This record gives sequence, structure tokens and C-alpha cells, in this order.
Amino acid sequence: MITKEQALKLTYRQIILDTDNKRWYVTGKCKIWKRSPDKFEVPIKHGLYNYYCLNNNNAEYFRID
Repeated sequence: MITKEQALKLTYRQIILDTDNKRWYVTGKCKIWKRSPDKFEVPIKHGLYNYYCLNNNNAEYFRID
């Protein structure tokens, strides 16, 4: 599981893994909200065409490599 503090430290092209051990790459910086301090969002990519956002709702399915 990735926490908000870990998500803030992710850098461009850093590898994270999902539950199936697929490699996802960070493609942008972490976005946070002032009104919702627990909420975060990090854009990630797998392969050529699969884009996704790692956020506080699905963080339990990812881990840092």
C-alpha cells in the first residue's frame, strides 16, 4: 500500500508495482487538494497505451519497487 507521504516522494519514471507484479511508471507529479488533505493523485503508465491514476482509493493495490 502506498501512503500519501510516499506518493509525494515519487519521481518521474519511478517504477511501482501492482498486485499482479506489473510495472507502472510515474508520468507526472503528485496532485493534492487543500480541502481534502487525505486525497492525492499520481498519473502512471503501463506499456504504450495504458494510462491510469494512482489515488487514495486504489493505493492499496500498488507498492513501490
